[in-house]
Amino acid sequence: MKNKKGISDVIVWIIGIVLVMLIVVALWAAISAFLGKELPKATSCIEILDSVKINAGFTCNSLDGKELSEDERANGNYTLISIDLGDIVLDKVILRIEDGVGRRTTFGVEDGLGVAGVTMYRTDKLSILGSTATIPRPYGGDTYIVQNPKGSLAIKAEIIPVAEGQDCGVADSIPLETCSDEITDNVDKWTRNQP
Repeated sequence: MKNKKGISDVIVWIIGIVLVMLIVVALWAAISAFLGKELPKATSCIEILDSVKINAGFTCNSLDGKELSEDERANGNYTLISIDLGDIVLDKVILRIEDGVGRRTTFGVEDGLGVAGVTMYRTDKLSILGSTATIPRPYGGDTYIVQNPKGSLAIKAEIIPVAEGQDCGVADSIPLETCSDEITDNVDKWTRNQP
Protein backbone atom coordinates (compact mmCIF):
# COMPACT_ATOMS: atom_id res chain seq x y z
CA MET A 1 0.00 0.00 0.00
CA LYS A 2 2.88 2.36 0.67
CA ASN A 3 3.91 2.18 -3.01
CA LYS A 4 0.48 3.24 -4.20
CA LYS A 5 0.53 6.26 -1.87
CA GLY A 6 4.00 7.23 -3.19
CA ILE A 7 2.85 6.97 -6.79
CA SER A 8 -0.08 9.31 -6.04
CA ASP A 9 2.28 11.97 -4.64
CA VAL A 10 4.49 11.75 -7.75
CA ILE A 11 1.46 12.06 -10.05
CA VAL A 12 0.21 15.12 -8.09
CA TRP A 13 3.63 16.75 -8.44
CA ILE A 14 3.77 16.02 -12.18
CA ILE A 15 0.26 17.40 -12.72
CA GLY A 16 1.20 20.51 -10.69
CA ILE A 17 4.35 21.09 -12.75
CA VAL A 18 2.42 20.63 -16.02
CA LEU A 19 -0.23 23.15 -14.89
CA VAL A 20 2.41 25.71 -13.93
CA MET A 21 4.12 25.25 -17.29
CA LEU A 22 0.81 25.72 -19.14
CA ILE A 23 0.12 28.94 -17.22
CA VAL A 24 3.62 30.25 -17.99
CA VAL A 25 3.22 29.41 -21.70
CA ALA A 26 -0.20 31.13 -21.82
CA LEU A 27 1.15 34.26 -20.10
CA TRP A 28 4.19 34.33 -22.39
CA ALA A 29 1.96 34.07 -25.47
CA ALA A 30 -0.25 36.94 -24.28
CA ILE A 31 2.69 39.18 -23.36
CA SER A 32 4.52 38.39 -26.62
CA ALA A 33 1.43 39.22 -28.68
CA PHE A 34 1.00 42.55 -26.86
CA LEU A 35 4.68 43.49 -27.14
CA GLY A 36 4.80 42.37 -30.76
CA LYS A 37 2.11 44.90 -31.65
CA GLU A 38 2.83 47.76 -29.26
CA LEU A 39 6.61 47.81 -28.96
CA PRO A 40 7.32 48.62 -32.63
CA LYS A 41 4.87 51.55 -32.43
CA ALA A 42 6.60 52.90 -29.34
CA THR A 43 10.02 52.48 -30.92
CA SER A 44 8.77 54.10 -34.11
CA CYS A 45 7.43 57.18 -32.29
CA ILE A 46 10.60 57.52 -30.21
CA GLU A 47 12.66 57.57 -33.41
CA ILE A 48 10.26 60.03 -35.03
CA LEU A 49 10.19 62.40 -32.06
CA ASP A 50 13.99 62.49 -32.09
CA SER A 51 14.00 63.31 -35.82
CA VAL A 52 11.46 66.17 -35.98
CA LYS A 53 12.59 69.59 -34.77
CA ILE A 54 11.47 73.19 -35.02
CA ASN A 55 14.04 75.41 -36.73
CA ALA A 56 14.16 78.26 -34.19
CA GLY A 57 15.95 80.61 -36.61
CA PHE A 58 12.94 80.68 -38.92
CA THR A 59 10.03 80.22 -36.50
CA CYS A 60 8.59 83.55 -35.41
CA ASN A 61 5.63 85.92 -35.25
CA SER A 62 5.02 88.54 -37.91
CA LEU A 63 4.12 90.97 -35.12
CA ASP A 64 5.86 91.77 -31.88
CA GLY A 65 4.07 91.55 -28.55
CA LYS A 66 2.46 95.00 -28.95
CA GLU A 67 -1.28 95.55 -28.89
CA LEU A 68 -2.90 94.52 -32.16
CA SER A 69 -4.13 97.36 -34.38
CA GLU A 70 -7.69 97.39 -35.68
CA ASP A 71 -6.43 96.22 -39.09
CA GLU A 72 -4.49 93.36 -37.50
CA ARG A 73 -7.54 92.39 -35.42
CA ALA A 74 -9.69 92.37 -38.57
CA ASN A 75 -7.26 90.49 -40.82
CA GLY A 76 -5.32 88.35 -38.40
CA ASN A 77 -1.55 88.13 -38.30
CA TYR A 78 0.91 85.40 -39.18
CA THR A 79 3.28 82.95 -37.56
CA LEU A 80 6.09 81.20 -39.39
CA ILE A 81 6.83 77.64 -38.32
CA SER A 82 9.95 76.01 -39.75
CA ILE A 83 10.49 72.26 -39.48
CA ASP A 84 13.62 70.16 -39.96
CA LEU A 85 13.41 66.38 -40.41
CA GLY A 86 15.93 63.63 -39.94
CA ASP A 87 15.81 60.28 -41.73
CA ILE A 88 12.04 59.72 -41.52
CA VAL A 89 8.98 59.85 -43.76
CA LEU A 90 5.79 61.40 -42.36
CA ASP A 91 2.15 61.02 -43.43
CA LYS A 92 1.16 64.33 -41.92
CA VAL A 93 2.50 67.23 -39.85
CA ILE A 94 0.23 68.96 -37.37
CA LEU A 95 1.15 72.60 -36.73
CA ARG A 96 -0.27 74.06 -33.53
CA ILE A 97 -0.08 77.63 -32.25
CA GLU A 98 -1.17 78.90 -28.85
CA ASP A 99 -2.06 82.45 -27.87
CA GLY A 100 -1.58 84.23 -24.54
CA VAL A 101 -4.83 82.95 -23.02
CA GLY A 102 -4.23 79.29 -23.85
CA ARG A 103 -6.35 79.04 -27.02
CA ARG A 104 -4.86 76.55 -29.47
CA THR A 105 -5.30 76.51 -33.22
CA THR A 106 -4.31 73.37 -35.12
CA PHE A 107 -3.54 72.87 -38.83
CA GLY A 108 -2.95 69.43 -40.38
CA VAL A 109 -0.57 69.49 -43.36
CA GLU A 110 -0.60 66.53 -45.77
CA ASP A 111 1.15 66.34 -49.13
CA GLY A 112 -0.92 67.65 -51.98
CA LEU A 113 -3.82 68.94 -49.89
CA GLY A 114 -4.77 72.57 -49.39
CA VAL A 115 -5.04 73.69 -45.77
CA ALA A 116 -7.09 76.78 -44.96
CA GLY A 117 -4.89 79.32 -43.18
CA VAL A 118 -1.55 77.73 -44.15
CA THR A 119 0.85 78.31 -47.03
CA MET A 120 4.46 77.48 -47.76
CA TYR A 121 7.07 80.19 -47.16
CA ARG A 122 8.94 80.62 -50.43
CA THR A 123 11.45 83.28 -51.34
CA ASP A 124 11.08 82.60 -55.06
CA LYS A 125 7.33 82.91 -55.63
CA LEU A 126 4.07 84.07 -54.18
CA SER A 127 1.85 81.51 -52.45
CA ILE A 128 -1.79 81.78 -51.51
CA LEU A 129 -3.02 80.86 -48.05
CA GLY A 130 -4.73 77.51 -48.33
CA SER A 131 -2.68 76.54 -51.38
CA THR A 132 -1.20 73.08 -51.64
CA ALA A 133 1.32 72.42 -48.89
CA THR A 134 4.00 69.75 -48.68
CA ILE A 135 5.63 67.78 -45.92
CA PRO A 136 9.41 68.01 -45.69
CA ARG A 137 11.32 65.09 -47.19
CA PRO A 138 13.84 63.07 -45.14
CA TYR A 139 16.84 65.20 -44.15
CA GLY A 140 14.94 68.27 -45.38
CA GLY A 141 12.92 71.12 -44.04
CA ASP A 142 10.06 73.46 -44.89
CA THR A 143 8.65 76.66 -43.46
CA TYR A 144 4.94 77.36 -43.24
CA ILE A 145 3.08 80.64 -42.87
CA VAL A 146 0.16 80.05 -40.51
CA GLN A 147 -2.64 82.58 -40.08
CA ASN A 148 -3.34 83.30 -36.43
CA PRO A 149 -6.97 83.52 -35.36
CA LYS A 150 -8.34 87.03 -35.71
CA GLY A 151 -7.53 89.21 -32.76
CA SER A 152 -4.90 86.93 -31.24
CA LEU A 153 -1.13 86.82 -31.13
CA ALA A 154 0.56 83.41 -31.00
CA ILE A 155 3.13 83.00 -28.23
CA LYS A 156 4.04 79.34 -28.74
CA ALA A 157 4.39 76.93 -31.69
CA GLU A 158 4.32 73.11 -31.58
CA ILE A 159 4.73 70.37 -34.16
CA ILE A 160 3.12 66.94 -33.99
CA PRO A 161 4.31 64.31 -36.48
CA VAL A 162 2.03 61.55 -37.80
CA ALA A 163 3.62 58.44 -39.32
CA GLU A 164 1.95 55.22 -40.42
CA GLY A 165 -1.35 56.66 -39.20
CA GLN A 166 -0.06 57.16 -35.67
CA ASP A 167 -0.02 60.56 -33.94
CA CYS A 168 3.25 60.61 -31.99
CA GLY A 169 2.45 63.60 -29.78
CA VAL A 170 4.32 66.90 -29.57
CA ALA A 171 7.82 66.48 -31.04
CA ASP A 172 8.99 70.03 -30.39
CA SER A 173 7.69 73.27 -28.94
CA ILE A 174 9.10 76.80 -28.96
CA PRO A 175 8.12 80.19 -27.55
CA LEU A 176 7.67 82.68 -30.39
CA GLU A 177 9.68 85.82 -30.94
CA THR A 178 9.21 88.58 -33.52
CA CYS A 179 10.40 87.84 -37.06
CA SER A 180 13.31 89.80 -38.51
CA ASP A 181 12.43 92.74 -40.79
CA GLU A 182 13.48 90.78 -43.91
CA ILE A 183 11.14 87.88 -43.11
CA THR A 184 8.28 90.21 -42.11
CA ASP A 185 8.64 92.23 -45.33
CA ASN A 186 8.30 89.05 -47.43
CA VAL A 187 5.27 87.86 -45.43
CA ASP A 188 3.62 91.29 -45.67
CA LYS A 189 4.19 91.37 -49.45
CA TRP A 190 2.43 88.00 -49.79
CA THR A 191 -0.42 88.65 -47.40
CA ARG A 192 -1.34 91.95 -49.08
CA ASN A 193 -2.18 89.87 -52.17
CA GLN A 194 -4.40 87.37 -50.35
CA PRO A 195 -8.06 87.15 -51.43
